[in-house]
Parts: sequence; C-alpha cells; structure tokens
Amino acid sequence: MNKKRILKWVSGVFVILVLLLIGVPFFLEARIGPMIRQEVNRSINGTFDFARAELSLIRNFPNARIALKDVYLLNGAPFEGDTLLKASGAHMVMGIGELFREAGQPITLQEVVIDQADLRLRVDGEDRANYQI
Repeated sequence: MNKKRILKWVSGVFVILVLLLIGVPFFLEARIGPMIRQEVNRSINGTFDFARAELSLIRNFPNARIALKDVYLLNGAPFEGDTLLKASGAHMVMGIGELFREAGQPITLQEVVIDQADLRLRVDGEDRANYQI
C-alpha cells in the first residue's frame, strides 16, 4: 500500500512537470517575440524583425529554445534600408532561467543557428562596413 501511494505521488508530480513544460511556452510566447524585437532594435543601428517567434522547453530539454521565422535585418545609416541579413529562420538555445531576466539584462546563449541565410556584406568608399551596426 505504501508503494502504491509513493508511485501515485511520483506519477502525479511527473505529469504536472510535463504539463508545465508543454503549457508554459504558450503563455510566454506572446511576450517573447515583442521583447526580442524591442531589445535587438534598441541595441543596433538598423531594423531587426521576424514573422513569428516560437518557444519550446522540450526540444532542447533542459534548455529553452526560441525559434524565429522569416528573419531579416536592415541597415541603418549610412547604408539605410539595405538588407544585411535575410533568413528563413533562426533559433537560439539558452538556459531556462535566461527567459526570466529583466529587459535590458544580457542573456547567455548556448547555441545560435541561422537557416538559409542571405548575408550581404558591403564596405563603402570611406571604409565603412554595413555589418558594423
């Protein structure tokens, strides 16, 4: 009888943890996309945007994975409007604790992958590079 009770308790905790790993991303996803967009754009001389952000706590468990779809980066002055980067997607892997940092605090990334990237690097006549954003 004691073993059954322990097994039920452990099973219940396991089910709750799995439900949290599946459910938490749905609540955080709506917040993550705008926060990434805002922080990156505040940090660069250009425009960074993407179509959609997806958060997964299972795919790279025990780490968090943020996937961005249809990513692009436009230059600021002096290459105003030029496309520096266009990619079908990108993802970043980080510790779960990094998701709960305050806006403006640095985040430690463990992995960054960019898929099907079109990177356009240029240097003008005054030796200014478009990738120094």
